Amino acid sequence: MTRKNQILLGTLYGMPFGAICGVLVGFLVNIWLGIAAFAVVFVLSGWGFLALTMKSARKQQSRYAELKEEIAGETELKLDGLANYERGGKLYQGRLFLTGDSVLFAGCRKGGEEIRLELPLPELVQAVQYSVNEYLNTGLRFRKRDGSVYSFVVEDPDEWLAAFKTPGPVPPGSDPTR
Repeated sequence: MTRKNQILLGTLYGMPFGAICGVLVGFLVNIWLGIAAFAVVFVLSGWGFLALTMKSARKQQSRYAELKEEIAGETELKLDGLANYERGGKLYQGRLFLTGDSVLFAGCRKGGEEIRLELPLPELVQAVQYSVNEYLNTGLRFRKRDGSVYSFVVEDPDEWLAAFKTPGPVPPGSDPTR
């Protein structure tokens, strides 16, 4: 979420609070003070919402930055990005990582329940893009040899598929165009 959108959301949430404060002050003190109270609450709520969401985002990003450094220290990190994962009716928000030897997901639910998945590349037999609904074609689905399926929603599934299917060295005597 961009800073501008956070301020807009905060001010939208602040409208009812500003209106209530403005009406109360307007009736109890005077109308001009009521209008001033509305404007102050309206503006401050936008900045307050921004501060709260930025604090939460910084905390979340620092957690993923540590994980990214840990992963990069162990193996080649090809790609990482924001992702959602759904399991058992529970939605987890987090980051998806593609390394040289596995697909990793680290995320958490609103209540703080955390999840970490590791899907070793040799166990994956299929990676496909799918439609989340009729408007969003941002799903990325991995199928393991044992038949289990892991579905994620990512920003750019084409980029993930390209990175996942990046060919290795071409064996001598084979035609890479076929």
